[in-house]
Amino acid sequence: MRKFIYLLSAFISVMTLSCTDKTNINRDDVVAEVNGRFLYKADLAPLFKRGVSNEDSVKIVENFRDNWIKESLLYDKAERNIDNLEEIDKNVEEYRRRMVIFQYEKELINERLEKEIDEQELESFYEIYSSKFVLKDPIIKGIFLKIPVNAPQLEEVKKWVKKITPETLEKLEKYTLQNAIVYEYFSDRWVSLQDIMNNIPYVIGNSSRFLKENKFLDVSEGDYWYFLSVSDYKLEGSAQPFEYAKAQIKDALLTQKKKSFINDLEEQLYKDGLENGKVKIENK
Repeated sequence: MRKFIYLLSAFISVMTLSCTDKTNINRDDVVAEVNGRFLYKADLAPLFKRGVSNEDSVKIVENFRDNWIKESLLYDKAERNIDNLEEIDKNVEEYRRRMVIFQYEKELINERLEKEIDEQELESFYEIYSSKFVLKDPIIKGIFLKIPVNAPQLEEVKKWVKKITPETLEKLEKYTLQNAIVYEYFSDRWVSLQDIMNNIPYVIGNSSRFLKENKFLDVSEGDYWYFLSVSDYKLEGSAQPFEYAKAQIKDALLTQKKKSFINDLEEQLYKDGLENGKVKIENK
């Protein structure tokens, strides 16, 4: 729905570009004209990007100009040959109202509600509804590396990854700066096992058995070695840790607060409208 509204607003913008009195037009600023509507040089400014050659820029501008002309001509022809313009205008106005209201509500919510949700409220929600937060897939903590097969000290790297200590972690971090294609440290946060395995050419048959039996995985394929060290895990069906569930909890709280906030806002506006005379209801 939002995508449709965005496309509709873009179409309206193209079709209504600067319908200005011709007597006030500076012809030097005009790129094209169709039946009293003008496309200005200023309207083309967003098309210019850094790093684009002059030749490509000219093509981009010409394509935009020609499309604007074609759409303008098609719009004029369509306007002359359809009978339900009033209904279309009504629908356009209705979409515009929705867009304005949506943007206003979004700004109000971002400004007021996000700041109202603190850590204690998140934790309280988690304690009350913890049974709702169940893992659909395993999650892990650990380290993942992808290193070229011709990189130095591969045996040392394998030892460091197998036994993570402050000392080996420091060695790994220095080593990966120069040698690793990928280095992901997630021992301090939960991530999906599948998200990590998507980067490793290895198929896990039974994830529960794999995690119970393996704290370390090393795989070589093609030009790379892949190393995975698992420091902790939670299996499918177990309760989500609070830190992992926090984003979902915040979304749920925001949804609740948003609904309540918008209802209260509408009721207050209605009450104020009656009191200040902006709203009049005819009793017939």
